[in-house]
Amino acid sequence: MKVLPSILCLVALASVASAETVAVPLTDVMPLSRGRDAIRIREAAPLSQIEFRWVNGSTRIDRVYVKFADGTSQVVDLAVVLDANLSSIRFAIAGTPRDIDQLIVVGTSTRRSNLQLFGL
Repeated sequence: MKVLPSILCLVALASVASAETVAVPLTDVMPLSRGRDAIRIREAAPLSQIEFRWVNGSTRIDRVYVKFADGTSQVVDLAVVLDANLSSIRFAIAGTPRDIDQLIVVGTSTRRSNLQLFGL
């Protein structure tokens, strides 16, 4: 009788692990080159979070403008530097998961610096 609860716990843990959100790449590896880069989002599924991941170099992200498919927008002030010390930053989309049309990223990169965007 004591074995049954253990098996049920393992099944419950396995179902929780499989329900975790997987990060979907939204862009290829890219630099921020213009100080204010507009990025079209290829993902057609509603997203609840955006994650910037450092690849190499150093990139400062000051602000992100999120333009949703329904015409509304969100402004996120980050003021972070992605480098070997801080390799990723994630922020939540306001409200329920929504389709994102475009991100405008305000920031600067050092030469040969790259990052990649993911959606969750």
